Amino acid sequence: MDSPITSVESYRFLGTTITQDLKWEPTISSLIKKAQQRMYFLRQLRKAKLPAQMLVQFYTAIIESILTSSITVWFAGATVRDKQRLQRIVRSAEEVIGRSLPSLQDLCTCGPGWTGVDCAVDVDECESDPCLNGARCQESHVPGEFHCTCPPFYRGAVCSQPFHPCDPPHNPCQHHSTCLTRSDGTAVCICSAGFEGSWCEIDTNECTSDPCHNGGFCVDGVNGYRCECKMGFFGLQCEQDVDECASNPCQNGATCQNLENMFLCTCVPGYFGVCCDLDVDECEVSPCLHQGICINKPGAFECVCRPGYSGARCEVNIDECVSNPCQNTGRCIDGQSQFHCLCSDGFIGLNCEINIDECMSAPCLHGSCVDGIGMFSCLCEQGWTGIRCEENIDDCAFSPCQNGGSCVDLIDKFACFCPDGFSGKTCENDINMCTESAHNTTLCFNSGTCVDGKGSNFTCSCPPGFTGDFCEVDFNECCSAPCHNGGICQDLINSYVCYCRSGWTGLHCEDDINECLPQPCDQGICIQNDPGYGYTCFCRPGFVGKNCEHNYDDCLLNPCPAAFSCVDGVNGVSCVAPASDTVPMETTVNTSSPSHPAAALSPRSTANVKYFGDSFLEFDGIEMNRLNDITLRFQTRSSQGTLLYMDHGPANNQFFFIKVFITEGVLKYAFNCHKEDEVTQINTAIQINDDTAHMVNIRQHLNPCEAELTLSGHSTIKSAVSNYWPGSMLQRTYHIFVGGLPLRYPLNQKAEHFDNFTGCIEIIEINNRRSFLTSDSIANSNTGECRNTTHPSDTILPRLDPSTHSYLNDSTVTRTEKSSSDEAPVCFQGLCQNGGTCYTQHHFNKSIPLCLCPLHFTGPFCEKDATVYIPRFDVDSYLELQPLVSLLRSSGDSYNLPTTNKDTTVILQLTLKTRSTQGTILYNTIFLLANKIAHVWLK
Repeated sequence: MDSPITSVESYRFLGTTITQDLKWEPTISSLIKKAQQRMYFLRQLRKAKLPAQMLVQFYTAIIESILTSSITVWFAGATVRDKQRLQRIVRSAEEVIGRSLPSLQDLCTCGPGWTGVDCAVDVDECESDPCLNGARCQESHVPGEFHCTCPPFYRGAVCSQPFHPCDPPHNPCQHHSTCLTRSDGTAVCICSAGFEGSWCEIDTNECTSDPCHNGGFCVDGVNGYRCECKMGFFGLQCEQDVDECASNPCQNGATCQNLENMFLCTCVPGYFGVCCDLDVDECEVSPCLHQGICINKPGAFECVCRPGYSGARCEVNIDECVSNPCQNTGRCIDGQSQFHCLCSDGFIGLNCEINIDECMSAPCLHGSCVDGIGMFSCLCEQGWTGIRCEENIDDCAFSPCQNGGSCVDLIDKFACFCPDGFSGKTCENDINMCTESAHNTTLCFNSGTCVDGKGSNFTCSCPPGFTGDFCEVDFNECCSAPCHNGGICQDLINSYVCYCRSGWTGLHCEDDINECLPQPCDQGICIQNDPGYGYTCFCRPGFVGKNCEHNYDDCLLNPCPAAFSCVDGVNGVSCVAPASDTVPMETTVNTSSPSHPAAALSPRSTANVKYFGDSFLEFDGIEMNRLNDITLRFQTRSSQGTLLYMDHGPANNQFFFIKVFITEGVLKYAFNCHKEDEVTQINTAIQINDDTAHMVNIRQHLNPCEAELTLSGHSTIKSAVSNYWPGSMLQRTYHIFVGGLPLRYPLNQKAEHFDNFTGCIEIIEINNRRSFLTSDSIANSNTGECRNTTHPSDTILPRLDPSTHSYLNDSTVTRTEKSSSDEAPVCFQGLCQNGGTCYTQHHFNKSIPLCLCPLHFTGPFCEKDATVYIPRFDVDSYLELQPLVSLLRSSGDSYNLPTTNKDTTVILQLTLKTRSTQGTILYNTIFLLANKIAHVWLK
């Protein structure tokens, strides 16, 4: 071992806790020395005649513990001499105690409180419940011991002894005090006079009040005190001073002063010493001043002074100034046997008898000098002043220059520098700025009249239509916004003109034009819109266009069977069969009354497809947008099946997919946007395997990745928002699978199990693509045609009649395909209503119309007015509108302005109501406003 071993042990012996801090050096000799030192205490206890049992306890606790440590730690390496020394300590202890003690070999037995083979187990002394009479046992921190907390009126090591705290053996109250017992078994003492403390054990210290005066020492007694006085004082409280002057110790007429334990003699001059018994040699301290000679005498001295001095110590200088030798008020200063004169101003000489001529130095700079007594005076020239005529008189001091002129002082005169607009010696003349030849032609513009003001100031009185300090500003009469209802104001000279928006007229565009007066609607009813928003024609069935001027081509809906020719009528079509067909040559389909062709008209290609559990249709992929819209209708009795599935394709790790499926008769939707994300699922919890037609719409967002599902007749269900989005990685899906997947297609592990569908499915629309006929598929397997039992040619989805703004009864529409040679243009004026723009979309050699609607309108033909829709937004919600194509036109097209006044301003009018202090109101992508970004926000 390289370092000392420190042991801290404590023992309770004779009611006292003995704590020993042993710091052992790593040798057995040091331990033996410690044990020998403890033997000294054992012998002292034996001399005190303690019982042998207590001596044994002391030996065991104090000495034997060291011997045990010596044996257990160092005995193996101890020398024979060390072992003999240890045995001698044991024998010496036996001789002192008078009893035999355990030998060194027996010391390895466990000490009190320990057990086990290696004495490492602490014995729980309280386990045997040694405390009696309900006492609480607590194990002591000293091994082998315990402590009993006794209840009232019991005591003893195990609380076995009844006791009364005030009984004579136990009465704690000392010095004849009265003992009283509390209910908790404790005693309280009423102390006698002169004692205090819990047990009256404290003698009250009467010295605390410091009764002894003059530094006397107080000695406390029982209920009293006594004072031990300092030298020089006496009395009960040392309050009386001993008079040391009573014996007249001071000699030679000295005065005695009594002090504390002493006296002080104040000697008369000429004597010194404690008792003034010694004569002073006054000449030793040279008392005579000014080099006088000192002669010592008993109790005194005498000074012989030099000439010019007198007094007992030659301290008086004889004053030679007594005769007033200094003339002309000169001041005399006495010296040693002489005097000195300090002359007044203007005099010199020993006695100040000579007058000085102050004009000799020519002190007057700009004047003549006059000498006086001790002074001079100057007679100054014109324009100068001062004691020496050194100051030029400031002729500007009285501010002679008027109207803000600047004064310049000269000698005996001044000059004024006048500001613009003033003249004269003192700038007293106001110049008329309007008549000054240098200014009268340029001050006021535009025929303004000049009005002169003070100094260089003037004002211009402007003619009507002009303003400004110089009438240089043409007043803008448009600042008051006189044109109403969005009219544009053009400023003129002293006037303005209003260019009104379409639908408004009047001087200030205040009158709404009634566009319905000329009856513009050819085949409909004219309804005037809100002021400034024109009119709307509600067309009779079969007609479309802004003014209902076009007969709607009902053949665009492909109502006739394959190989039939479609002939458009008014709100109806005629289907003309081929010449070789067995059916009538022409079949009329009327949208207002049921009329059905024969069963032979059933189309060979259908969108309402029947699936048999091992069927599927595979279509080409579609372009993906930030918002993707999916609508389909289905009917089934099966409790399992896949309705629709799309993914990113096997070549792109298949991280993206969307899946519409049925599990246990419940419709569900699952999607995944990123390979790092988990699959998100919408569970409708709605049983749909009831052999009833159901329509479902799904809106799939990609940024952020979330979806919402609406099942006909039920509320919209929103999914959780994903933490990921595919970004630009996903632009087009792989193939679209309906009803199930082919066996050859590699499965997406995240999409889980696939069950092929049994029942009817019609894909109505996916991202504006509406053609999902069996003939459009790129692969299929074992599909049939679903028909309504009442009307064999029934198609599930109702179609919108743009002329009546209502859905057509699909039971009266039979689809056919027109040959490309007979196909008419699909876009014409008025097809897309309310300012909508029609685009031709080509798909599988077919042309179909697509309407892009302006703000506030929606529907396939922009026929729905959404102006009354005021959406409410939460923190994480937004509304995505179609592109605002109409905003790309020049805003000048809406006004009756000349061509040169047209601008490219885009006007956005928004109405909002909020309590929020920040947030985006409107944001357009880069494609909307001619490659410009618009962002409106609160901050």
